[in-house]
Amino acid sequence: MLPPCNVAMTDSTGPKETVDSFEEPLDMQDRIGYDPMTDTYHARHSWEEADPIWLTVIRGVGAVTGQEPTAMDSLYSVLDPEALESLMASTREHSVQVRFVYEGCTVTVAGSGDISIQSTSE
Repeated sequence: MLPPCNVAMTDSTGPKETVDSFEEPLDMQDRIGYDPMTDTYHARHSWEEADPIWLTVIRGVGAVTGQEPTAMDSLYSVLDPEALESLMASTREHSVQVRFVYEGCTVTVAGSGDISIQSTSE
């Protein structure tokens, strides 16, 4: 479980440190919270939705970096998305976390569906 944070939700009128240039059909911008104390963005995957958790990761990283998901490197370049989905889906009740670097961001995915994204590039 991620620690509580002071979250500023992003939208098209939000402050500059939030993402306002990425157009995501599922309003991913509005689903990303920002913790200025840790300079970390937070998203939550809904296990009730049909989309896999790896797609939530890709959309979240795209929203944070301002990139279209189709313009980003394949997630396969850093891990197997299906293995991530299988692991996270089977450990929702346990405190399992997977951390990796993708598109200049350190991404932490928890079985609970919590996803944290921190830019590693300046």
